[in-house]
Amino acid sequence: MCQTFRSFSLPENSVWSVMRPIRARPWVTTIPLDDRRLTGPIDQLRRDNRIQRISAVGGRSTATRLVDDGLAQDIYLTTGSREGGDRETPWYGGTASLALTVRTRKVWSEGDLQLVFEHILIA
Repeated sequence: MCQTFRSFSLPENSVWSVMRPIRARPWVTTIPLDDRRLTGPIDQLRRDNRIQRISAVGGRSTATRLVDDGLAQDIYLTTGSREGGDRETPWYGGTASLALTVRTRKVWSEGDLQLVFEHILIA
């Protein structure tokens, strides 16, 4: 049996949106982005809701902002062989020189399709 994960659709799951409001749902709390750095809103989220670990979903821009603001300690990167976006685009678009360690790397293949999952630690 295949189940679909719909955290933004289920009222029993608390969801916080830092940058953009999500369709009006009472269980989705929007935290306004008060400056160019994410640290203020993330600190507010942690303080007001006693949250220690945050999982963020996004692409290159989101990952770059989280890393540049010192908010990411690890990245879970999933890449596939299907067409979409520009090939070989790095997940990080900032200017910092990052010390990265690949903690886990798994590859799944089926026919011509390939999916790669990596857990990368940022030192």
